[in-house]
Amino acid sequence: MRTSITCPKRIINLVCIAALAMACAPATHVAETSTTLGNAVDCKADEELVFAGDVEDDFGLSITVCLMPGTDPHEPTVTIIYSGEGGTRSVSCKPSECSGFIDFTHYVRPRFTILALTWRDENGEQRLVETFDAQALDSDPIHSVSHSWATPPMQGQTDGNQDEPPLSYQVVPQTQPLSMLRLDGILAR
Repeated sequence: MRTSITCPKRIINLVCIAALAMACAPATHVAETSTTLGNAVDCKADEELVFAGDVEDDFGLSITVCLMPGTDPHEPTVTIIYSGEGGTRSVSCKPSECSGFIDFTHYVRPRFTILALTWRDENGEQRLVETFDAQALDSDPIHSVSHSWATPPMQGQTDGNQDEPPLSYQVVPQTQPLSMLRLDGILAR
C-alpha cells in the first residue's frame, strides 16, 4: 500500500514566503555587517548598521544608516551619513524627535514591499527607496534601491523648484535586501 502526503498550494506558498523572509531578514550584529565597500562610511563600533550603499552618480555619493543604542532600547539614535565629493555630512535624531526631519514609510502587499527613508537638511530633501518584488513565482525576486535629491526652495519660493523633478539614481546596496525594515518599528510609529 502506497501513501502520499499532499499539501494545499497555499501552504507551500506560505512556506516559501517564510523561507524568503528569513533569508532576507536584516542583520542585527554590527560585527557581521560593519564592513562596507566603496566610499561608504562605517558605523561606529557601538552602532548597528542598518543600510549602506553607493549611489551610481557622478559625485561618488555613499549612504550609511546607523542606529546607536541609548538609555531607552526603544529610542536608539538614527543617523544617516552621506559622503561624496563635497565631503561627509550626517543627520541624526531620536525617533520621538524625527518627524519632518527623518521619515520612514513602509508599503507592503503579498510578495511586494516598498521602503522609503526620507531626510531633510539645508541641502534639500533626499530619499532612499527600496523595492523588493517577489510576485513572479517562476523567477528570482527583483530588488532595487534608488536615491533622489530635491534642492531646497530658492530665495522667494516656498515650495522648492516645481519645474524640475528630483534627480534619481540607482544605488548599489552593500547590505542585505530589506535591511531598512529594521527602521519600521523605530521610525514608523
